[in-house]
Amino acid sequence: GSQNAIEEVGHGKIETNSERADRLKVGSHCSLHISDVRAEDAGKYTCQQYLSNGSQHGSDAPVHLSVLNSVSGDTHSLFTRVGDNVSLSCTNVVYPNCSSTTWNHHIKRLETTIEEVGHGKIKTNSERADRLKVGSDCSLHVRDVRAEDAGIYNCKQILSNGSQHGGDAPVHLSVLTNSLSTPVTDTKPDRPVTLRCFLYTYDGPGNCSRGVTEHVSLLWLDETGNKLKKDSRHQVTQTSDCDITLTLQKEDNNRKWICQ
Repeated sequence: GSQNAIEEVGHGKIETNSERADRLKVGSHCSLHISDVRAEDAGKYTCQQYLSNGSQHGSDAPVHLSVLNSVSGDTHSLFTRVGDNVSLSCTNVVYPNCSSTTWNHHIKRLETTIEEVGHGKIKTNSERADRLKVGSDCSLHVRDVRAEDAGIYNCKQILSNGSQHGGDAPVHLSVLTNSLSTPVTDTKPDRPVTLRCFLYTYDGPGNCSRGVTEHVSLLWLDETGNKLKKDSRHQVTQTSDCDITLTLQKEDNNRKWICQ
């Protein structure tokens, strides 16, 4: 109510006793500029014109400021494996029923952006519609992840009038993928087998030079969880931080290897 109103600006000057004085500024057209916006800045702001005799000229000009609960625009990295299920969080939700939530998937190799979710509903024309689901918190659930699911997913809030509310909430999904250099049918008891493990990112297979927001380094482990090193039984070749190959000798058949 008006009894809780705080005067931030008086006669064009920031009130120095305001707790937010260091974050406020009056613009050249008498607008109020707020830097480093916080949740408590939300509320109703009213601009009034008072003449030198103390009387108000004209009517109030109210502005309602809403503040998103979490920061938009920061890209979050998410890592998963082929075949797993993954949940991509949306951090800028406006309506709890997800009616304004849109999820777009940007695929760099195809230079295309696909709308997977519109106004909280899975797009039925999406090739992946049967593997997608919108969570109760407007997150995007992807089932049975595949390498081609990698990319940047953008959660946006589009209001009923078509305008976007707040900023984007991007999630960079990278998918850990394994491949056998020789088809299983061609492997022979006395022949080495090469296993390639790579991270499929926005930039493609084995490329994490851009887009991944945190440092990544892959390694091969044996079944006891110890890091494999190059020796007479196996050879480890690291092409990049996101691409590592393991060559197994014949005596290593029927054993388990883990890439992470």
